[in-house]
Amino acid sequence: VIYDFGDDEHLFDSDTPLILGCHPHGVLSLSVFANVVFNSVLPVDYRVATIAQNFLVPLWRDVLLALGFVDADRETIKSLLGHGTSVAIVVG
Repeated sequence: VIYDFGDDEHLFDSDTPLILGCHPHGVLSLSVFANVVFNSVLPVDYRVATIAQNFLVPLWRDVLLALGFVDADRETIKSLLGHGTSVAIVVG
């Protein structure tokens, strides 16, 4: 996998937390899982935010939490950004 951010490469070098959008999401959010697998490629400490309904299924909830997913609640996102952690939102 080769990522070329071109002129935007400098954005990832700052200490400012970022809000990233993950698309396409699809049923299984394959773009998000690809980012989890290739996390070392993107030099940003981030959490993936998804809808609260994804945390209602018991075993699926545990998988998401183990992978670092969080609820896409306004307060959760504000808290993460306030602590300097970037957020990747699954849009759609």
